[in-house]
Amino acid sequence: MEKRLNGAVEEAKKQKVLYDKTEGNVIELSTQIKLYMDKFDQLKTDITESGKKFEMNSQDIDQKKMEIELLDAQLKNVELTGAKKHKMEVEFNEEKRRIGA
Repeated sequence: MEKRLNGAVEEAKKQKVLYDKTEGNVIELSTQIKLYMDKFDQLKTDITESGKKFEMNSQDIDQKKMEIELLDAQLKNVELTGAKKHKMEVEFNEEKRRIGA
């Protein structure tokens, strides 16, 4: 009977070692899963931030395009005004010559 009892104790010790090893593996895997989930959450945050930055940059680009178009229109207006002024000067000089002649 003592032999059977010692055998049962030995078997229990082996099972305890296997259980402890399995429990350690479960804890390690749980820790790794938590780390991956934290990394995943950080990636989601980074993607959200990048999306917001992209949207802001797109709006800035659109704003700059509108500013360029406005400056271009102003430049054309100045060019037209200069051409109109030159035409008026030519007409004035012609009229002046005609009257003076």
